[in-house]
Amino acid sequence: GGAKETVVMNKLLVNVAGTMGARYLLVSVSIVGTGPNFKEKMDARDAQLRDMACGALATKTLADLEKPGARNLIRSELISGFNNILGDPLVQEMYLTEFAIQ
Repeated sequence: GGAKETVVMNKLLVNVAGTMGARYLLVSVSIVGTGPNFKEKMDARDAQLRDMACGALATKTLADLEKPGARNLIRSELISGFNNILGDPLVQEMYLTEFAIQ
């Protein structure tokens, strides 16, 4: 158990794969986790987590992003990637508060 804490990661901006840099994906996420020091652990690995998130997002093509359920797939991928970096399944939920293709 323990109280839930939320960490916000704003404005991850990546090129959409296959668009030759013509299109961008802008994502902001709200990450909910439990356990002692969740925020500290997230902060300590902020650069690594952002790098992983951007790397995962940058593999997505327009077709991937326009599929039904694209947001859920991305959410699952980021949760497992983040937990992998944190070394424990600390991230419980994630909300994509901003998800725009530009």
